[in-house]
Amino acid sequence: MSTSDAQQPGPDEGEPLSSVETSRRARRHRAAIDRPAAEKFREQLLDLITEHERQVVAERALAGDPNPTDADPLEYVYEIAEHYAQSEGRPGYLAQLADELTLDDVRALRLAGEAAKAATPLVVLAESSRGKEVPQIAGEVGLTESRVYAILREQRAADPDGLNRWDAFWTIERRDDGEWHELAAQSSKRKDRPDVLARYLLAREQHEQPAGVQLRVRVWKFGTSDTAPPLAEVTTGQQ
Repeated sequence: MSTSDAQQPGPDEGEPLSSVETSRRARRHRAAIDRPAAEKFREQLLDLITEHERQVVAERALAGDPNPTDADPLEYVYEIAEHYAQSEGRPGYLAQLADELTLDDVRALRLAGEAAKAATPLVVLAESSRGKEVPQIAGEVGLTESRVYAILREQRAADPDGLNRWDAFWTIERRDDGEWHELAAQSSKRKDRPDVLARYLLAREQHEQPAGVQLRVRVWKFGTSDTAPPLAEVTTGQQ
């Protein structure tokens, strides 16, 4: 056996390579040698960028950033909705979800769905008040135009002059090391009851925080948070 044969053993215990396999390996070897320097540099640069991004994500996670990758907190929800909307592949996708989701995941998604359903009339009314046309609202929210018109009629009939709106102020807090730390504070004119608002805000915030984090939402009438107890207060596990 020649020296070149010994340096290129076959796949089965050193058997000689066929002429076809020898030619194939030679072409791969030449391709690797002849690869342009610019291509090699581009791959090395991409590797460096990827490693830098991993380090930044790790540092932000260690610093307590709840979203170190700046990912859309609702990205997974959008993915589920997109797949579920494709009715022809729905049975297979449901089987996939059954493998992916835990009971806690299902509970959180169910609560979020209930919160979204409860908030839909208010969102529709708000978008209409901002000048968005009914066909656009219907297309974006996934309802028929007739249903959107009905929602607007119901909302306006319940409060024709907008007199039932109230100035709400709320805080969202996360418990770390035995203490509550404020994540957000906001005020706006609302029509939903304080307890409904608190549950909705808590369900929404849970999607933006890591699993297992303890959260609290408290709601006041604007201007009374320093002097009066909250009108509603809810913490994780109490929805």
